[in-house]
Amino acid sequence: MIRKIKDAAEGKKSGFLYKIILLPLWPLSLLYGFIVTIKAWLFEKGVLLRKELPCKVICVGNITTGGTGKTPGVIKIAGILQSMEKKVAIVSRGYGGSYEGVKIINPDLDEAAVVGDEPLLMARQLNGVPVVVSRDRHKGGSALCRSGRYDYIILDDGFQHLRLKRDLDLVLIDSNLPFGNGHLLPMGILREPLSALKRGNAFMLTKVNMSSKINNLCVFLSKRNSEAPIFKSSHKPAGLKVLKDGDIRDETVDFIKGKKIIAFAGIANPDSFFEMITGMGGIILSRKAFDDHEPFDSKDLDLLDEMAVRENSLRQNGKNNLLDRDVASRFDSCLQPETILMTTEKDLMRLGNFRFRSVVAVLKIEFSIEREDEFIRFITGQI
Repeated sequence: MIRKIKDAAEGKKSGFLYKIILLPLWPLSLLYGFIVTIKAWLFEKGVLLRKELPCKVICVGNITTGGTGKTPGVIKIAGILQSMEKKVAIVSRGYGGSYEGVKIINPDLDEAAVVGDEPLLMARQLNGVPVVVSRDRHKGGSALCRSGRYDYIILDDGFQHLRLKRDLDLVLIDSNLPFGNGHLLPMGILREPLSALKRGNAFMLTKVNMSSKINNLCVFLSKRNSEAPIFKSSHKPAGLKVLKDGDIRDETVDFIKGKKIIAFAGIANPDSFFEMITGMGGIILSRKAFDDHEPFDSKDLDLLDEMAVRENSLRQNGKNNLLDRDVASRFDSCLQPETILMTTEKDLMRLGNFRFRSVVAVLKIEFSIEREDEFIRFITGQI
């Protein structure tokens, strides 16, 4: 039932049955919409005051619940600014982490259970870019500014965090699943009414390489906010990290071609991850979707690992049954594909010290922006 509700809210399933399933959530969506609309109006009219930071603030957010690729987007933008020799830092809520104060992440010592998987991933990928977690983004940004001077602070997932004044609002939209079924939480996946798109200074369509709805989506956004330029980006496989016997090595995407894959992910839109595996030539034997940010239970990981061990045992037994060992060696790949586990970089942050007996491939994603020079001119020109 939970899966049916999720599919209906995301707009993946429709029809009379799914409308009936969502109907009890309609009053809650009305109440939620009233609250967020009043809150936005109070900030717009100055009844509720916004706080400022002594530097430029770029907000990277969305209007739906997860899955738009904010984390790769923040990493990309921070990397661009860093390459321009700008001092940049990131403030994140640290969703999924237990820390309640203000904390500058130590990428070597901190754990996802404390600071959240996405902030930890950003901190580990962006050498020299401080990442702060704080539920109060102004306090987090203020702590950064006290520790040094920054040209830009990127506010991660902050489109609805109206308390903090920003110089640029960049709204990311998943091209495959832009607004779900069009309803607000919990009946749909919208965090705010579509009228909130007027606050955006620019839109970034993500995963355009996986969508056929781009033109219609651009027309829709232009009607909602004609002043905001629309940029496009793609999520593409950029390689793999391969974990084996406690060691990590880099591999190209060809590593999984022809292999049997037991795929697992705890992200907002795991289907796009599974589709990437198939597109890279992997043969998905089994897929397991966990909730976004969900801590992994060792029992679940043991089960996944056991599946791969069992499959590879069958493979080895088939090889051993061949009388001619030279034939077995030369035609090894024809007997039965090797089985490996596969997950995402974000999920890797939550695996902790769990030791797999099987090979684990971790997919690295490249966030590629079309007309990147034009995008850079826009964000630097705006602020």
